[in-house]
Order: sequence, then structure tokens, then C-alpha cells
Amino acid sequence: MKNYPAVALTPPKRVSLVAQTVHSLRAALAAGYWRETMPGERELCQTLEVSRPTLRAALAELEREGGL
Repeated sequence: MKNYPAVALTPPKRVSLVAQTVHSLRAALAAGYWRETMPGERELCQTLEVSRPTLRAALAELEREGGL
């Protein structure tokens, strides 16, 4: 049996697509990407390359956080 150095191994973080979408939307909002209104769902889905359920979940999360 090999002796390995004492290193704390941590598993990689698995970030959901919804969380990644929330992050992208939050960053765009903070940067003032949309001056007055955000585009519709279809346009956002195409831009972010996500499905509508994913986008809706991300928007719901932002709304819960008070970001919208």
C-alpha cells in the first residue's frame, strides 16, 4: 500500500445550470446591460443558450433574492 502525503482532497463543485444562469443574469444587471427592460424569455434563452425552464428558474431565484 502506498503512503500518500496528507492532503485534504475536496470534490469539485458541481454548479447547476440554473445557478450559472443566475450568475450571468446578476452580472449583466449589475453592469447595466439592460437600461430599462430586460428582453423576453425567448431572446434571453437564445442569448444564454438555456431552456425556458432553466431561465424561468433562474429568474424566480433572482426575484426571491430581490434582484428583479
